[in-house]
Amino acid sequence: MKNVVDAGHCEMLLRHDLLYLARPKVVPLDSLPAVFPGWYAFGLRHFVRTRECLLLQIEDRR
Repeated sequence: MKNVVDAGHCEMLLRHDLLYLARPKVVPLDSLPAVFPGWYAFGLRHFVRTRECLLLQIEDRR
């Protein structure tokens, strides 16, 4: 997470698509946008044992 925040962007291969992700923002789990289901924060908190989440925006790099 720190490396992505420091760089300001990253790339992620999802299935066969290469996504360019930018504008990282560290957000407390309690303030996740409503688009995330409740079980998502629960899983991060209890299984991953974190209190924060990294939000990134997909950018078109064509």
